[in-house]
Amino acid sequence: MTREVRIEQIMQSNPQIFGLHFEDYRDGAVVYSKPSQTSVNKATEDLEVFERRERRLLEAHKPVVGDFIKLPYGIYMRVGIHLYDNEFQMCSGGSFYLGKSGCSMSGSLDDRFDSGFLSKTEEVREGRVWIFSGDSPGGGRGVHTSIDFKVWEFNTLFDIESLSVMRRHRINEYASTCETITRIDGNGFDYTLPVPVVKMRDAEAIAKIPFIEEKLRIKFGENVRAAHHFQPSTIKQVDEIITISGLAYERYSNASEPNTLFLFDSRSRAEKKSGALIIQKDWKT
Repeated sequence: MTREVRIEQIMQSNPQIFGLHFEDYRDGAVVYSKPSQTSVNKATEDLEVFERRERRLLEAHKPVVGDFIKLPYGIYMRVGIHLYDNEFQMCSGGSFYLGKSGCSMSGSLDDRFDSGFLSKTEEVREGRVWIFSGDSPGGGRGVHTSIDFKVWEFNTLFDIESLSVMRRHRINEYASTCETITRIDGNGFDYTLPVPVVKMRDAEAIAKIPFIEEKLRIKFGENVRAAHHFQPSTIKQVDEIITISGLAYERYSNASEPNTLFLFDSRSRAEKKSGALIIQKDWKT
């Protein structure tokens, strides 16, 4: 990325600081007024801060927060936090603040790993970061651009398949081969999802897993590598699991439990709810 593009990114990331005004919305992008020379000079000074700190990160011989980790199938994770010694934790994204002593990340974290299993590649990859304009902290003073980060990969001694990101990839990969269900969103438009993951919610439901496996010749945990979970491949399989088990069910689809069908013992649930009835809804609709 050229310096000119970075300067433009910096100004447009916080137009108010640089005196830019909205003019138009064209081809999916906001068009701002032409910046003054003073604004360009101010953004150039911010860019020089980015560049100095970028060089320091690239010169580091060890992984730093913000660096990328290259995985199979074109998956890139990032170093999210340095815990202690060689222990790090990765992330799939987040907000990276580029301070004087390096990057810090705000966002959710993923697997832990030991940097001793990493090898540096010749590749560099751009990642978005931010600083305070003029290197002066204050509310509403953040400016963003993209800088280069080192790219690492795990050596052959590390079990890549043990990473949760790889397990999620396997789940999605398998789910892409399953039958789909067409649903209607809040705006009345059709959308499709694979057959839901089936999870056992309580001890009574878990106790029925061997019986279900024997009758249907399926294996819970086989496709998602987690106990008490199963990714059916067909709608018929889900119906058979519900029928054979005699369990009640509830469907969830949110950030923590996307497209999931929970099975549970209705009698146990009713007792916990002081005799309240469990109403089952058609999981297909």
